[in-house]
Amino acid sequence: MRTLVAWSAACFFWVPLDAFAVAPTTNLHELKWLVHVDMIDAGAGRDFAFYEAIIHQAVADATILIEGDQGPADSPCCDVITVLSIDTFGTHGDGLDVPSSAADQAALDVIVGSSGSTAFLVDSLGYCGGPTSTAIGCASVSSCTGDPDDDPGLKLIVTMEAHEVYDALGKTLAHERGHNSCLSHLAPGEPCLLMTSSVGGGCLTASGCTAFDNGRNNSGGSCACHDGSGGTEGDGSACTEAAVTGLCSGGLCGEVGSDASVQLMAAGGPESAEDAATDDALLISGLSGGWVNLGPIGSATAPTGLAYAPLRGVLYAINPLVGDDELITLDPSTGSPAGSVGTLTGKENVIALAFDPGETEAESDDRLLALVRVGDFEDLFEIDPDDALVNDLGPLSVRVTDGFQGLAYDSVNDKLYASGFANGGIYEIGLACPTFCFATPVSSVDVPRRASSLAYSEETGRLYLSGSESGLRTLFDSIDATTFERFQTIGIDDYTPGGLAAIPVPEPHLLILQMVGGLVVAGLARRRGLRRMGE
Repeated sequence: MRTLVAWSAACFFWVPLDAFAVAPTTNLHELKWLVHVDMIDAGAGRDFAFYEAIIHQAVADATILIEGDQGPADSPCCDVITVLSIDTFGTHGDGLDVPSSAADQAALDVIVGSSGSTAFLVDSLGYCGGPTSTAIGCASVSSCTGDPDDDPGLKLIVTMEAHEVYDALGKTLAHERGHNSCLSHLAPGEPCLLMTSSVGGGCLTASGCTAFDNGRNNSGGSCACHDGSGGTEGDGSACTEAAVTGLCSGGLCGEVGSDASVQLMAAGGPESAEDAATDDALLISGLSGGWVNLGPIGSATAPTGLAYAPLRGVLYAINPLVGDDELITLDPSTGSPAGSVGTLTGKENVIALAFDPGETEAESDDRLLALVRVGDFEDLFEIDPDDALVNDLGPLSVRVTDGFQGLAYDSVNDKLYASGFANGGIYEIGLACPTFCFATPVSSVDVPRRASSLAYSEETGRLYLSGSESGLRTLFDSIDATTFERFQTIGIDDYTPGGLAAIPVPEPHLLILQMVGGLVVAGLARRRGLRRMGE
């Protein structure tokens, strides 16, 4: 296990319901970035722009972890990491692309000098206060007087190994900036995981938040989705922050149509043990991955699959019973049981659910698609959402023990996907099933997740994935369902994933008036009821 080591033309007019609410001023963590010259290799596709993009993404991911809400144990902080500049450092062959000695660290100190905070991006680390073969980040610790920027010569080091091997460069950056802000490693078993010595989640304690506040270099702007008293504005509240005009989600301000436009309902086990019963309703922010526990779904209900039907406004769930399972509905705002559709005759051990709105606007061609575990493998079948009648489609062609746990239907591109731990983690499932339903790995993604759950949102056109990474941490992923670009992977407070469904956020709490060419347009543009591409 790798460790993180510290060694000492349009005008917008916003009319809020609460016009007197004042968002807190943002604590800015301004970093000068340096990339070692030996890492630049344009012929291998690693030119300077390649590293610029990686740094900007890491900074954005780190800010999500610090400013955003990652779950019940987290304290969202009004702190943002910013990029002052990006440049190169070192000379060819000086070895500082892999700092491996006290002399190397001293050479970095000379480069930093006494002017501001500097972040070094290197290939890997061999020394961090002593020889190491496990560190993927390293940072100096200030004198901790509580005065902002009291040590202007602070430095931190993050590695390409954190990016390429552990997919955790943003988390590593946030962790090392925590050390710059006087935070130490947490003891094993602590609920907040940002400052654990191993690659964990993004949670910060309240005292950790205070340390980040004190470690700022500067201040400016505001955290529009923080309420100024340590809490965050509700999801769906309208916001404006820096260059973003949109919606609050998990303490962050995101553009309309982005992940801020969706919430996810999960049937989960907040106890976080791998075998916890997924009998609580968890409401998840699409932007930060943070979740709140809405309470038990029902006295004897631990749903194994969830699916939301946008035009129907119905949240379906699988109720596992002794013998045949049952198709039920849940209240999409609370997760509490709403009714029973019927028994799934001949089907037990149903593990995942997805909604297909059919070829027309009529409800008569709607269907639910479901996975049922037969022995060690999965079969696909369809369910009539009106009477729970079932029809077998066939076994999946990939026969891996407990191979798939999540299911989602992309209603824009007419594609069905399953998630699991095998290969890249996401497979496209063919619906022409004469003998087998062919499962083909999506080669452009690499998100193998244990105990995974999967959902699709028409609001954003993205797949949402939750699961654990080899048991180390619970992760939340947002993936474009057309290009398969992964927008973010966030370490969140641990929970045991069950079913997952994407639900539009509530309407915003304020009105946007956009004046373009003398025309006034009220409201937010939102995609509603999109059935097929081009319709």
